[in-house]
Amino acid sequence: MKVVITGRPGFGKTTIINELRRSGYWGGRELFDEFILDQLDTGGDILPWKNRDAFELAMLPRKTDEYLGSPTDRPAFFDRGFPDHVGYCHNDNLPPLQVWLDAITKYRYDSVFLVPPWKEIWRRDNVRREPWEKAVAIHGHIAKAYHDFGYAPVDIPHGPVADRADFVLEYLKSKLNV
Repeated sequence: MKVVITGRPGFGKTTIINELRRSGYWGGRELFDEFILDQLDTGGDILPWKNRDAFELAMLPRKTDEYLGSPTDRPAFFDRGFPDHVGYCHNDNLPPLQVWLDAITKYRYDSVFLVPPWKEIWRRDNVRREPWEKAVAIHGHIAKAYHDFGYAPVDIPHGPVADRADFVLEYLKSKLNV
């Protein structure tokens, strides 16, 4: 079972996935942030705010490899999914790249969870550069992208991280018999 936990960076998705990982589940990495931090550390310019197409083309094989390399015999929790690309493109009034649209069609998820905006835990940093209002707008575009591609994302309520991870697991058990 392939499960996405998504939303605008800084709203707690990676923290929830790390909690699920500590509980013994497979959890994907935050590939986008890792790549951006590596580019910043090495002086690279393949950054979404400098060279958007190169960034998106660099990320697609990483996301695809993670998807294809994830377990198939137990739940796999992904930190973002393929439709996130469309959400970011729509936020920036850019057309999505066809290779990403193809991936969205080919690589599907069984369930999608959304971490809603939560100002108390959100912060700006080298990767999360937008002000709060822009972060909330990006979140809306991500949510819409998932809906547009046929998903019905489930909002994860605010609360302690263990409760948020338990919410995901309980939902999967009750709705999907995991």
